[in-house]
Amino acid sequence: MTMVICRECKAQISTLAAACLHCGATKRKTANTTSVAIAFLGITLLANTWMLWRLYDIESRMAQGVVAQGHGSP
Repeated sequence: MTMVICRECKAQISTLAAACLHCGATKRKTANTTSVAIAFLGITLLANTWMLWRLYDIESRMAQGVVAQGHGSP
């Protein structure tokens, strides 16, 4: 059991306690870093998949000669 300092009254309280025994202040909810990391990895995976799909699409069109040449090219 670890002891922490209450943010309200600065008394030591257990990490297992739902509220401070001295002043009744409840603990703050901390960000769940695992959920944030999973969300970040998921978004990164989706973005990379989309970019690779677009690259494949552009390269296949170039191989077929469908992509128009730029302006000013002979």
